[in-house]
Order: sequence, then structure tokens, then C-alpha cells
Amino acid sequence: MSSSSENNNNDKLDEAKRSTILPSVTGSTKPELLRGIESVLGSPFSSDPFTPKPNPLIIVISGPSGVGKDAVIKKLREVRQGLHFVVTATTRDKRIGEVDGVDYHFVSKEKFLELVDSNELLEYALVYGDYKGIPKQQIRDFMSKGKDIILRVDIQGAATLRKILGDSAIFVFLVAESEEELVNRLVDRKTETIDTLIVRIKTAREEVKHMRSFDYVVVNAEGKLDNAVKLVESIIDAEKAKVLQRRAIQFEVDWAYMGRIRRLLYRGLVDDSEEELVSGLVDRKVETIDMWNFDYVVVNGEGKLDNAVKLVESVIDADKATVLQRRVVI
Repeated sequence: MSSSSENNNNDKLDEAKRSTILPSVTGSTKPELLRGIESVLGSPFSSDPFTPKPNPLIIVISGPSGVGKDAVIKKLREVRQGLHFVVTATTRDKRIGEVDGVDYHFVSKEKFLELVDSNELLEYALVYGDYKGIPKQQIRDFMSKGKDIILRVDIQGAATLRKILGDSAIFVFLVAESEEELVNRLVDRKTETIDTLIVRIKTAREEVKHMRSFDYVVVNAEGKLDNAVKLVESIIDAEKAKVLQRRAIQFEVDWAYMGRIRRLLYRGLVDDSEEELVSGLVDRKVETIDMWNFDYVVVNGEGKLDNAVKLVESVIDADKATVLQRRVVI
């Protein structure tokens, strides 16, 4: 018998199997229809989510003096759960009103140098005669609980962390609307002499040049703090929706050599699980297998359309805030 005849016979058998096993769409209950489809496909539907739980993130927030880093972080702490704001270790004396473990971890110089020798500091520096550093164990502990990590550092610290963390962390550059607005803020603080004010402005001009080494830029406009915080939240949400997730930090690995992956300008949309696929079942199943060709995956849960739309909006907002903008080529 020829191979074409065999294929024809197999097709007839498949059609016969469908007609005897697969109930009609209108004349059966939904459970009966689902079980019939499973019989035709030869395997039960999986109720496992298509997308795994997002990895915890490390978000590094930096920017010139006067852009409102502390204000953004304070507001972010108030409005978003699931974040841990890393408390820096320092050897300087505690000031009036400061709380150990909240403002800083105050340690002796000997204890600090022990942390250095045991490689337990992610990054550290000598600042005006006192040591400051970021404890690794604090990050490990809270990431193991699924918390996202927020690090607030200066531009120099961000550059050091970029060398250590590479693309495993998100780097957000905070700026004012313009240089003129930044100068106005520094003047309004009334904490600087004319000499130190000039130094800060010169420093800010140099620091802005480092913007291109960051992933995102967020404008903290005067009187629009909520907008800046909302954009930071959108960046976090969009990063968690990426198909290719940033990996949780492994401190034994030198991440500085990890290359940045550029992906296609597409968006993926899937349901909660395979069991949710009823109409267009086979074709949509194939589309899900090709999820890796997309940048983001958005879960459109049953009865949660607004959440899906909000996440798509976050993806759009975050993409517009990327330092290296996509260029449309038609």
C-alpha cells in the first residue's frame, strides 16, 4: 500500500474518532466538551500556569543631587508592597534622630573590615573618612522571601554596581525636567554655600552624562512626584512581565560580562493556563510555544481584564522610559 493511501486511511480514522468522541459545541456541557477535546488530543489539559512566577528584582535608583531620590523612594515605600529597601552599613557615628537598622546599620570599623575580608559587601566606599557599604546577606535574605530589592546610590556607586551586577539588575536614572529646574531646587534647599552650590552644579553636569549607562530614565518633575513613582512602578511591573527574566543575583558570578539581549518588538498575550483554551485550541497552543519570540507576556486572567490592560499600559510606559529607545524601521 502506498504512503498516500495510508495517510488517507489515517485521516479517515481520525475523522471517525472525532465524530464518536468529540461532542457538539451546542449540545453538550462545557466539562463534556473539554473532556472530549482531551480525548481527541490524546492528553489532558494542564492547569499549570503558562508563565512561571517572576524572579525577584534588584532596582538601583540613582541620579544627581537635588532630583528627589529620597522623596521618590519614600513615596514608593508607602504605595507598593513586596519591596525591601536596603539599609546601608556605615562606620560613622549615629546622629540625633537616626535609628540603627532603619537609617543605617551602624558598625565598628573592625566589624566593617571583617565584612570586607569575608566578601560580604556587594559594594563599599570610603566617604569623608567613614566606610559605607551594602551587605549581601540582607539582599539574599529578602530575595529568598520573594521581595524586590531597592538600592539608592550615587552615580559612582551605580557605576560600581553595574560592573558587579551587569544586566541582572535594573538601573533607573532619576532627573529633574531641566538643568535650570535642578539648579532652582538646589538653591531653594538653602543648605549650600555659593562655593558648594557651584561644585554641585558642575558635578550634576558631569553625572547627567552617565545617563546612557542606565536602563531607564524617570523625570521627577516639580509637583509631580506621584507621576514619577507611578513610572517606577510601571518599570518594575513591565520587567516582571518580560519573557526573558533577569536572573536573581548570584554573588559568586561576575555579571559584568553578561551581554544585553535585544529582542523583537512584539507583545505576547496568554490565558491563565491550558485549561482556559477552548475555542481555537490547537492554534493558540502553538502560539504559546512560540512565546520566546516575544518581549513580554501578559496574563489575561478570567475576570481580570482590567489588570491585563493595566499591565500592557505599564509595558508601554516603561518602554518609553528606556534610555536606549527602540527605533521603528518600516
